Parts: sequence; structure tokens; C-alpha cells
Amino acid sequence: MLQDIKFSKYRFVLEAGEKGLELPPFKSSAFRGGFGHVFKQLTCAFPGKACSECSIQNTCPYIYIFETKPPVDSKKLSKNENVPRPYIIATEFEGKQYFRPGELLSFELFIFGDALPYVPFFVHAFEVLGSVGIGKERRPYILHRVEVIDVQSGSAFLIYDAKSKRIRHKEVLVTGKELLERSSKISEDTVTVSFTTPLRIKWKGHYTATPEFHLLIRNVVRRVSTLLYFHHGGKDLQLNYSELFQKAEQIEMIDSRVRWVDWERYSAKQGTRMALGGILGEATYRGDLKEFIPWLLFAEAIRMGKSTAFGLGATHLTWGA
Repeated sequence: MLQDIKFSKYRFVLEAGEKGLELPPFKSSAFRGGFGHVFKQLTCAFPGKACSECSIQNTCPYIYIFETKPPVDSKKLSKNENVPRPYIIATEFEGKQYFRPGELLSFELFIFGDALPYVPFFVHAFEVLGSVGIGKERRPYILHRVEVIDVQSGSAFLIYDAKSKRIRHKEVLVTGKELLERSSKISEDTVTVSFTTPLRIKWKGHYTATPEFHLLIRNVVRRVSTLLYFHHGGKDLQLNYSELFQKAEQIEMIDSRVRWVDWERYSAKQGTRMALGGILGEATYRGDLKEFIPWLLFAEAIRMGKSTAFGLGATHLTWGA
């Protein structure tokens, strides 16, 4: 079933408006908040009605994308877990904050599986958000262009531009099959994992600042499993979880240079600030990695841990000693 994972990667390029833009160092939260609000306005069939009371919850684009709910009888999640959202808004963690009028800035958007038909909604929502404004003083921007990225070749294909304001969608997919083929060409017993945006992983009910190898594997397996089930037509992994995790516990962490970073975002929906800290840095692992190479490649491709929709849990792999 690993081969059934599929997603597309897009680059959104914005042009700062006449007042310029002032954004936080980690922009994903600012983009996510404004985007969600606009997306709901564009797609809601019954404005003013609570989502929990809506008669079309099972077919509503907003509920599917932003408030994805598991079936009542689902055993895929524990009581305190959320369904993974079928998208990632990705920016650098400590980026530039001030943009002059007319200056360009960009971010990446990943869309998974069953959410891919909603690409035009994503594009239009960010187009409208430009007139609403984001960041300090909600300053406006122009959606300059949107490109879909061929991850293997690095080529970019234009699917929207500000001049024509037309969406010309082109399907360029990254698939699990491609990642598995790539993994078959790697034969190393040492890997360094760089955590480039905060990684939030829990172990025994608590967030941990120690990225033991088996914790990485547990988290990426969980993410792949739930993405397949909730966003790829209910597909299920055929996997001996306990055996895999026991083997992962045998992989040694030979070096760790990580630090815990506190990060907060304001949730307008909950009316409070939320702590979303995690680990940054890198750790090196050694052992019989053959069985885990595909999982590490999936983690690098689709992220892992909590709050991935905000761009958390990004990793980069360096193979060999």
C-alpha cells in the first residue's frame, strides 16, 4: 500500500502590495489562518450555521480540508488524536519578515490524495486572501503566480498567473511507488536526519526532545497509515507494526545535536495562543537501516509528527558517515 501514497507540490509566489508586507519569521501560521477563513467563505453552503449542525458535513469541501473528521467507528485514531489534514503549507522557519511594495515572496503547498481535485479552490482562496490582507495590519498582496513542481526533475509548470487570472491545472504527482524505487538504490548503514522545522513527537504521553530512532519510525508510520486511510480511499497498511518498531529500537543514535525551540501561534478559532514547540538540529543513526530507508524517505517527503499542516516536522536526510 505504500506505493498508493500520492501528492503534488506547488509553489505560490506573492507580490507585496502598495503598503508592503510584515510577516512573522515562520509564515506558515499566518498563511494558514487567513487561508482557512477565506476558504470557508468561498465554499460554505450555509453561512452562519455551525459546522457541527450542517446537513452536508460529509460533502463539504471546508470540513474535509480543514476539519477532517474520522468515521464514528474508526479505530485508526486514539481519543486525543486528530485526522491529518490533506495539505502542508511550507515555509522556512526563521525567514525574512519585511517585504517592500512589489517585492516577491513564496511558499510551498503540498496537497495529498483525495484532496487533489480541490486545487482550484486552494488557488482561488489565496487569490482572494490577497485582497483581504495578511500579517501585521492585514496588508494586501497580489497572487503573482502558482506553479506545480516536478520534484524529480525540478521543473516548474505555470498553472496560474496574475495577468490572465486563469487556472490551468496540470497534474504532476509524487507517488509512493517513486519513493520505494528510490529507496531500493540506497544501501547505507548510517544516516543523519536534519530537523529543519520543529518536530513535535510524543512518547508515553509527553513531547520529547530526544529523537530516538524508533520514535521517528513510529511517527512516520502513523502518518503514512492515516494519510492512506483518510485521504486515499480508505486504504490500509498491511504491516506487522510491533515487529517493525522492535527492530527500530535496535538502531543506535550515535550523535545528537538538537535543541528544543518554543513557538506559538494565535488560534482565532479557539481564541487563545497555542504552544507548538519542537526540536531543531540533527541526529545521526547507525545500524541495519535497510528496512527503514523507505520510511525515512517518506518522512522527508511528507513530514512527520504533530501540526504538519503548519509546515512542522520537516526533515532532510544525509546518507553515509
